[in-house]
Amino acid sequence: MVSLEDKILGYVRDNYCSSSESDDGAGGDDDKGCMASNPTVSTSAELPPRTAETSNGGSSVNTGPKGVLEDWRLYKQMKCKEDLERDKKLVEAAKRLCIIQQPVEDEEKVFAELENDNELLKQFAQKRMKELDQKYGHQNSASYGHVFELNHREDMLNAVDVDSAVTTIFVHIYEDEAQGCAAMDECFQALAESYPQFKFCRLRASAVGMSREFRKAGLPTLQAYKNKDLVLNFVRIIDYLGDEFETVDVERFLIE
Repeated sequence: MVSLEDKILGYVRDNYCSSSESDDGAGGDDDKGCMASNPTVSTSAELPPRTAETSNGGSSVNTGPKGVLEDWRLYKQMKCKEDLERDKKLVEAAKRLCIIQQPVEDEEKVFAELENDNELLKQFAQKRMKELDQKYGHQNSASYGHVFELNHREDMLNAVDVDSAVTTIFVHIYEDEAQGCAAMDECFQALAESYPQFKFCRLRASAVGMSREFRKAGLPTLQAYKNKDLVLNFVRIIDYLGDEFETVDVERFLIE
């Protein structure tokens, strides 16, 4: 009989995903069948370590999630430079407004320039939201807005069989002590507030009997279900995002 862990992750025993703590061969055929029926599973064993390959011109030549993340890091570097320029404008504005006593119309012009910078950031955020909605959106008016805790395997199965028919379900499989899980919790909360049309959930691995080996080596795991199908599955996602990541990193990862 295929375990819940196998059903959810489509993973064989050798890849940390058996719900049994023993090393016997029971369930081997089921595990292989599960792997074959779920080709969408991505694991750190299937992908090489993240590298930052660049062309002679310095631009990224990576493709897929790793390449996208490298492009995203480059964007953040550029954004940091823009922030420095904005800080410089603030200093200049302070000097002009507080020392030289500029007229009111000049003051309004200075702050209008700063507001334009913020408007560009808003436009970028709206673009990301539109892209995510186009990829995972459903034609429904449901609104969630916070992270739901799945306490039992029945909650998980209900989320997949029922909820994913009306909206996309994002699931963070976690343990409190696992590296990266606290950061992913924060990202999920922010994303749930930004995208209330989707349902964001968290599932404690031990609550549904996932193996000790998986809890040690496979977390945090990020999944997405749409129309009862597993459309996204990344085991130990810190292998892709790094040990330190923010909401924008997860958002970009989901889009690509």
